[in-house]
Amino acid sequence: MPTSASYFYNFLVHELKVEASLTLFALYADLRRYLVLCSDGAPENDRRELARNIYQDFILERKDSCFELPRNAIVKDLERGITPRGEICFELNEALFHDLYQFAIGGLEVFYDLFK
Repeated sequence: MPTSASYFYNFLVHELKVEASLTLFALYADLRRYLVLCSDGAPENDRRELARNIYQDFILERKDSCFELPRNAIVKDLERGITPRGEICFELNEALFHDLYQFAIGGLEVFYDLFK
């Protein structure tokens, strides 16, 4: 993790102590990894695996999940794109999580303003 990201993460964990900030930080990190896989032309299996993990960790409502996102329109739209067996019905490209990525960035900007 880059030094600046480490400082920001430490601020979120040790000073701010707001669970939503850690959720957004983790979501942002996973979405960035997914976007890199897409831009690098990674095999579809690699993109599918990470996309499923993002669904499991952030989008689907589960009692055992560490992360909780608000059930906003973005999340609800993404929920409609997965079958009960866990198959993602959307194309696995950069656009899949675009709105969720923008949501995460917007939320992190609020916490970053407190960090500065």
